[in-house]
Amino acid sequence: MQEVVLENEYIDIIKKSDYILFNIKADINLETFIIIKNIEYLKNITNMISSNILFDNEIIKKKKVYLIKKDNSIFNIYQSDNFITIEVKTKYKNDFINEYIIEINKIKEKYKIINMKHDNNYSTYYIGEYNSENSYDNYFKMNRYEALKIFKNVISKLSEINSIDEIIDLVDLFYYLYDKEYKLDNKCNVILNMTLF
Repeated sequence: MQEVVLENEYIDIIKKSDYILFNIKADINLETFIIIKNIEYLKNITNMISSNILFDNEIIKKKKVYLIKKDNSIFNIYQSDNFITIEVKTKYKNDFINEYIIEINKIKEKYKIINMKHDNNYSTYYIGEYNSENSYDNYFKMNRYEALKIFKNVISKLSEINSIDEIIDLVDLFYYLYDKEYKLDNKCNVILNMTLF
């Protein structure tokens, strides 16, 4: 099943059974995006898209972003020849929000995993970050073990989505990080040996 929600010179929005494709066909500025975002019948969709993934400085560049809503979580997935970004926001009954961001630089073979927690006013009260490129220089440091647990959790949630293989190859993604970490220590191996596939 496929429904074209919007099709214009800038953006196509296509609804499929398990996800929404937000296809930005040309670079657009913030003003143009705000006009599109405020179209009444699009608000439910445009509110799902993450500004972290959407913006490159103050420009929205040509890209495809996949939006998935499952239970109380919203997933944003973007990949190019050089990068993969996955963001997951989960809202709890008390309106608190847990946010995971996974950024993979395929060229450098480095990655960053971020966990942020927001209260019901969207004030951020916790930030943890693990950066494989400079894991010792980070003020909001998260250890590698916690980072890989988050990554595993995100992969596990994505694996429950029926059409995920149309968006991203989870097996490649899984081994992309774990192959580089596999022999480092026993704590990591506890997680790594819990095979998902």
